[in-house]
Amino acid sequence: MRELLFVMLTVSAPFLIGIFVIHYFRYRSEAARIAAAAKDSAEVADAALRQQVRRLQERVEVLEAIVTDTKYDLNRKISGL
Repeated sequence: MRELLFVMLTVSAPFLIGIFVIHYFRYRSEAARIAAAAKDSAEVADAALRQQVRRLQERVEVLEAIVTDTKYDLNRKISGL
């Protein structure tokens, strides 16, 4: 009985190892593809955030120009009277 088990293990071991190796390399290629896709989406999100920050900086500059304008200060003083 043991001899039959050893023969079956000896015959089936290369096939099982081959199947595991195939699945391992499929997994590695899929993981690499997912990592590349995640990197691409992160770059897109990074570009969008940079653009949004740039627009917000422009808006803040405009608001600072309005607030520091002497006419604005004059209008505030007149409204306070």
